[in-house]
Order: sequence, then C-alpha cells, then structure tokens
Amino acid sequence: MTIGPPEKQNLEDSLRHLMARLADSAIPDVAPIPPRAKARRPRFAVAAISVVAILVAGAMVLVLSHHSTKVVTLGANSSTTLSQTAANSVPTTIAAPVTSAPQALVTDRTLPIAGSALAIDGDRLYVLQRTSGGSDVAIVDIQSGRVLRMSAVPPNAVAVSVGFGSLWLLETGPTRPSDPPAGLDRLSMDNLNVQAHIATDTTGQLISFSSNGVWLGEAASIVEVDPLTNMLMRSVPLSGLVSGLAATGNEVVASGINAAGTRSILWEVDANSGTVTGQRDIDAAASLSNVAAITPSSYFVSLIDVRGSTILERHFWVAGSNVLPVLASGNIAIPASADSVWLAETATQAAVASVELVTAPGVFAEVSVPGPVRGLIADSTHVYVVSDSALAVLARPSR
Repeated sequence: MTIGPPEKQNLEDSLRHLMARLADSAIPDVAPIPPRAKARRPRFAVAAISVVAILVAGAMVLVLSHHSTKVVTLGANSSTTLSQTAANSVPTTIAAPVTSAPQALVTDRTLPIAGSALAIDGDRLYVLQRTSGGSDVAIVDIQSGRVLRMSAVPPNAVAVSVGFGSLWLLETGPTRPSDPPAGLDRLSMDNLNVQAHIATDTTGQLISFSSNGVWLGEAASIVEVDPLTNMLMRSVPLSGLVSGLAATGNEVVASGINAAGTRSILWEVDANSGTVTGQRDIDAAASLSNVAAITPSSYFVSLIDVRGSTILERHFWVAGSNVLPVLASGNIAIPASADSVWLAETATQAAVASVELVTAPGVFAEVSVPGPVRGLIADSTHVYVVSDSALAVLARPSR
C-alpha cells in the first residue's frame, strides 16, 4: 500500500504540529558558551550516533510480564503522573522477567555547558545550542571541558551527528518565516566550515549512518545521501508516517504509523538496494516512535502516543518474531552494546531526569542527571548527557 498525497499531507501536518509543540516550545533559550578557539590537527572522524530529545517521560524502573503503558502529564507547571495498564495488542510477545534493583551509575563530573543535541568524535564533543541570538555549534574538549571553537548555524538546526569524516547538521522546518529551508549541512570537524548543503524535505530530527550512506527521515519516506558526492542518492517511499530511524551496517530500520493512522509499525530496508525487505506491526495504537538498531535482527523501540495533555509511552525489544515489552523511563535511545541501550527521559520542566542502561531482561543501571535532557551520546568509557543547564559525564558500568 502506498500513501497518497492527501494522506501524506495530513500526516506531515500532524508531525510538524507535534514537533513544534513538543520541541520548539520545550527548549528555552540558554546562555551561549564563550568561544575559546584552539588550533587542532586534522583528524579522521569515526561515525557515531547523535540523537535529539523532543518528548517527555516520567521516572519509573520496573519490568513487567505484560504490555505496559506509562502516562506522563504535559505542562510547564504540571507534576508527572504514572499509571500502568495491561493490553494485548502486540502480535507476538515473550514474558519479561522481573529483575533485581538496578545498580547505580556514577557521574564522573558535570560541566556548565548547556545544549540541545550532541555528537562525539574521539576526545571532542560537538554541542548544538539554541540561544536568544540563534543557534551555535561548540567543539568541547572532553578532558578539560574547554570550548575549543564555536560557530553560528541556522536557527532551525535540530540534530548533529558524526560520520564519514564530517559533522552533519540537520535543519528541519521551516517553522518560522525567517527560517531557512530544511536541509542537511556537511561541516568540517575542525573549523565547522560548511563543506556542502543538501536540500531535503525533512520533517523530523532523524539522521543515521549505514556502511555507505547518510540516511534521513521525511514525512512518508527515508532518503539516502551519498557521502562521496554530497547528493541525494535515493528516496525509499514507505506506507505511512516516519517518526524513527536507525541504521546499522547494511540495514536501515524506520518506525512510524501506517497510512491509515491506526497502527505502529516497523519497516526494514536494505541499505545497499533501498528495497523494503520487511514490515511488521508493533502496536495496535498509532504512536510516534523512536527506534535504536542494536544488531541487524534486534531493535529497541519506544512508542509515544500524545493524547491531549498526556503522553502514553511504551517500550519494546524486538528480536526476530518476538516482541518483549519493557517499562522504563525515557524516549531517547541509543545503542550501548549488542544487547543493550542507553535510555534517557526528557521531562519538560524537571530539574532532575534519569538515564538508564536497559538490557533485554530490563533496567540494569540508572542515575539522576540535571534535566531536562536534550541529547545523549556514548563512547567506550563514558556516557554524555546534555540538558538546558549542564553536561553530565557518566562512567559506563561493567556488566
């Protein structure tokens, strides 16, 4: 089934409205970071995954043996409330064992650096900031916490990510008349100069890397950019609204809502040919979603259903024909290992949020960090969490 122009426009309008409501209004202006330029030798970047927070979650650590739903109340001055309801809408599920209390993660240090998104390469972090004067990207030395360089970027920039030796900056919208058109900028990792601009029709904050391409999410499709030519290589139409995207090796996984607006589904795409190789139902409700690809056959999916002033949140491990429901706090998920993810919650006005290490059985470790969380990234030794007020550096636990 393909999605027609009227349905596509309705879905796209709904997504733009939700993004504007939950992202733009939720991220206040922050004081800009004072720039301290420092010469760096040229380096080749290693690809990493960068994610941006747009939604709200409560704090709760529990694993259930049934399909669970979390309810989070939205609002600048509202308190967070949680409830659990049983449902049987998952096609195939396996029981989730109740685990022991999670161990505590250790916060190595907290830096006075605010931001709305993160990327990493070696000993440098790339922090996207929204300020009263626009938006900036700052290069931060991880060891010293010093700002090495800062550069202004388009005000509608929403995500940063490192791959193929460059920093990629995604611009969505426009949501205001003064915003430039949506697109993808390729920046130098040393001086942040723009090397190329690729025009796209991006509606969300979705960017990921396969072995040979840069993948972006659009309203009812995913598109691949060739990093050798900086040109759009292909567009893969999907039968619904795309709200989540992850790539691993030669596979791309997109999540979203079917064309009828009735179910949450996953699409599996071969990154080499652009062929849709699989499509499966995840939930009977129509929900926005975020997917983190762990291995080519195992995914962690977060579903978010906005109903008035509340958000219903559900989490699943998807492995082969099995779907394992997990109740955890958060909607930003990035891979931690072959069988685990880092998961962060994003409460709109909360001064404290949580970060969890979630394995297939359940929550393995957790810690409280300054909130609200806006970005999450990890390397082999630490996890980096940026909020409106600080950058927390967490030590990875041994398993």
